[in-house]
Amino acid sequence: MEAKALAELNSFPIQMQPAARLLGRAFDIAVKFDRAVYDALFVALAQDLNIKAVTADEPLYQTTHADFPQIVLLRNW
Repeated sequence: MEAKALAELNSFPIQMQPAARLLGRAFDIAVKFDRAVYDALFVALAQDLNIKAVTADEPLYQTTHADFPQIVLLRNW
């Protein structure tokens, strides 16, 4: 079952992005909004790619949405 689930996941059109180029911006976001760097990487990537980013993390949405309107709360998507 696990192999089948992994094969299905690998069939999705997922793009991987290197985090290193976004770390500076993510660190700034993390400090400004008192968020974890991995959360800030999510925001920085959405900004960098100029895309909407959907999250179920309400605290992340609440703290960043005013400055980053591309961050969308899952229940509002």
